[in-house]
Parts: sequence; structure tokens; C-alpha cells
Amino acid sequence: MNEPNGWNEWSRHVLKELERLNAELVAVRQELTELKMRFTAAEVKLALYGTLGGTIAGTAIAIVGGLLTK
Repeated sequence: MNEPNGWNEWSRHVLKELERLNAELVAVRQELTELKMRFTAAEVKLALYGTLGGTIAGTAIAIVGGLLTK
């Protein structure tokens, strides 16, 4: 039952391949988590910039509108 190309040898190859694929999956998950964190940080920055831009534009319109009504 100990053939050179028997199931024992193939089972070792299958196990090694499963371990390799698992390591790659772990690496992909880590990278995905990092990308999610970067994306969230970019969303926060864009929201802050949008709020700041809206505030500046609103203030400028209020000032100009006030000057024009005098």
C-alpha cells in the first residue's frame, strides 16, 4: 500500500497546497482590511472637505448678500 505515487504522497501534496492557499487567503484578507481602512479615511477626509467648502461658500454668499442689500 506504500506506492510512490499512492494516496499517501498525494495527500501530502494536497495538504501542502491547502496550506499555501490558506496563507494566500490570509494575506488577501489583510490587504482587504487595509484597503477598507484607507477607503474609510478617505471618506472622512472628503466629508470634512465638503463641509468646510460648504461653510466657506455659505459664508461668502451671506456676506455678499448682506453687502448687496445695503
